[in-house]
Amino acid sequence: LTEEQISDDGSYSMFAVNSAWVGGGLEISKEMKKQGVQSCWSNYISVSNLEEYTKKAEKLGAKIIKAPFEVSDAGKTAVLSDPAGAIFNLWQPLKQQGFGAFTYGVHGTPAWFELSTHDEEVSGKFYCSLFSWLPESMKMETGNYTIYKLNGREIAGMFKMGAEMKDIPSNWLVYF
Repeated sequence: LTEEQISDDGSYSMFAVNSAWVGGGLEISKEMKKQGVQSCWSNYISVSNLEEYTKKAEKLGAKIIKAPFEVSDAGKTAVLSDPAGAIFNLWQPLKQQGFGAFTYGVHGTPAWFELSTHDEEVSGKFYCSLFSWLPESMKMETGNYTIYKLNGREIAGMFKMGAEMKDIPSNWLVYF
């Protein structure tokens, strides 16, 4: 565990497994609390040009929660909400490329990213248009489940939340 002071009201901790970065933690600031932000895991999707992808996401229906900004010399990020309301982050790496250990079966590392959404069609179209992800849908007992691939590799899944989850906002889950 390493910790770096990134602002006057909090620090950022990085978590590693076998010396490879697998996640981080940030204390929720007073400003974030005023906005209703609650503790959660966030996902960061790597992009080559943060400003370009932020503009493209907005044109596709995303809301910009926090415009692009630098995170020390590690990289640049932006916080957005997709058209169905799920929050995600864009990441343009500088010194920090991102995960050093996103491999299946390594204990303590992220294993899967899953979007729970109230609008399967809108969410699917958004991420496929923004990142060129390719969807593969399958029927399950609870409904459709879509696996997204990039360059032939499975990178995320998505399912439509049922009526029993109507009060839960669309969200990304990280599985360890």
